[in-house]
Amino acid sequence: MLDSTSPDTFAPGYCDRNASVIAFLVLSSLTFFLSTVLVPLRVYVRVWIVKSFWWDDGFLVAAYLVLIPTYALLWQTVTDGLGRHLGCVSQDAAVQATKYQYIAEVLEIVCVVFSRTSVALFVVRLFGVTRPLRIFLYSYTLFMATSLLTTAGLVLAVCSPVQALWDPAVAATATCWSETVRETIDYLNGAISILSDFLLALLPIYFLIKLQMSRRLKVGLVLLLALGLLPALSAVLRTALASTQASSDFLYSSAVLIVFGSLETSIIIITTCLPALRPLFNRSTHQKSSEYSYNFKIPSESSRNLAGGRIESQGQTSIRMSPMNDAGLYGEHGHHNAATGQSYFSQ
Repeated sequence: MLDSTSPDTFAPGYCDRNASVIAFLVLSSLTFFLSTVLVPLRVYVRVWIVKSFWWDDGFLVAAYLVLIPTYALLWQTVTDGLGRHLGCVSQDAAVQATKYQYIAEVLEIVCVVFSRTSVALFVVRLFGVTRPLRIFLYSYTLFMATSLLTTAGLVLAVCSPVQALWDPAVAATATCWSETVRETIDYLNGAISILSDFLLALLPIYFLIKLQMSRRLKVGLVLLLALGLLPALSAVLRTALASTQASSDFLYSSAVLIVFGSLETSIIIITTCLPALRPLFNRSTHQKSSEYSYNFKIPSESSRNLAGGRIESQGQTSIRMSPMNDAGLYGEHGHHNAATGQSYFSQ
């Protein structure tokens, strides 16, 4: 129940906002601004420079479109009282803030699913040259999306009717799951998110380290892809603090979770955009770059689809890719050289 105590009876400073709200406003404004700049830039690169807008780009745009109403709802919760003790907020404002927070939580999960799907498809595009690896990435993406979307549904299924989640008047006669079940849902969501972030960040780094290229370029690309670990850090912190959601002073205690949840969502979008922007800086110098190669074990088949093209080979095939071509980190068409047994990526 909401605390109906008059704010005048509280000690000085009791009704001040949680410091986490200030952090949320600053960080969310910064990351949303960066997302708003980087996503259109990525679309520009993929449509007008590389001329190859694929599913990974589409899912990233979808993630950004979901991010917009997510942040709008979270910013409105701040206006309604997020980060303040319930006794310092009117009941109507507290109900609305809590309602918007639950809706934003579901939208955040949808946004994360779209953005992580984009990352997985990016990895397929970059290194998915063998059928087992492609099957693994597609299967894991399906598992991740299904699991997270299921937890999104469970967030709203905790109480029946659903209005009981944010309206104490309805909660008095509603049927709700125990706090243990709610915490389990939070931990399940966090575990899947953490596993996905680490896998999708470390897998391309693993392959990149095996590529033959200049040390300076390799270190730069590894550091760039390592930024994908930042969402994992946010997911770890958010999951570790998930138990605070069980507090009766929900608006105040959940503010810190809003910080890490929003950061996780927007940072995935930002870090996913960065590798695809290389052509913006490489158009004038891509002809001067050196190629690098990596040996993949290609199954003994007469033909294999490779990053949008075809290769004709058996046994061991050397895949040579140029990081400075118009496609940035990955090319769009594989051309097999019958004389050398190599497949070249080119735009």
